[in-house]
Amino acid sequence: MTTQNRPMYTARIERDPESSYWLAELVEEQRCHTFGRTLAQVREVIRDAAATWYDVDPDSFDLRFEVVLPGDAVAQAAQVRTRHQQLRSAEREVVTDLRVTARRLTSELGLSMRDAADLLGISHQRVAQLVRQAS
Repeated sequence: MTTQNRPMYTARIERDPESSYWLAELVEEQRCHTFGRTLAQVREVIRDAAATWYDVDPDSFDLRFEVVLPGDAVAQAAQVRTRHQQLRSAEREVVTDLRVTARRLTSELGLSMRDAADLLGISHQRVAQLVRQAS
């Protein structure tokens, strides 16, 4: 989270096609650059490099990462990541709804686990598990 009093820097990160390393440099100071084998590693080392360059604590500034890939690969990855987060959220809602409905079908309406499972399109073992979780 960025605060008004903290400096903000941008690290541009690109993949070196020859070495397969990730290369990072500060947009504000291109003489401050480094590399890493993974995105996580290069994000960590560019933060340390920036802290060393500016002679400050690594936690005293905010760092925005700009990953550069050919074509629309970054945008596509971001779109898929957003959709995946939406899917996880919807999945949590469905599990909650299944739990409530399984409990209602078995406890309130007296249906067997197998009949509730048949109606919900899940296994009777899953219905039992959901009912236990709802209790």
